[in-house]
Amino acid sequence: MVTLTTYDTTTGNYPLVTLSLMENIRKETAPMKTYSWNSKYLRRFFRLNFHVLRDGILIFICLADTAYDSGMAFTFLQELKGKFREKFSNE
Repeated sequence: MVTLTTYDTTTGNYPLVTLSLMENIRKETAPMKTYSWNSKYLRRFFRLNFHVLRDGILIFICLADTAYDSGMAFTFLQELKGKFREKFSNE
């Protein structure tokens, strides 16, 4: 498994949680799936969703609050996938 890029505007152990989820994500065959995660960080309780879009060997992941619409998260991932494919399809 190779991580091509990450982007994070928050603090926390989300990268570590993402890496631990990768084992489950790699076994999953569904093209789109949402994993829920509950966390207590700095005395605050967070409920988050990891939205996952698979495209062959590529896996696109978006972490969002559970209040965020999952349809919007998957639309974002589809656009990200399209831009990625457009940029790197001939390289």
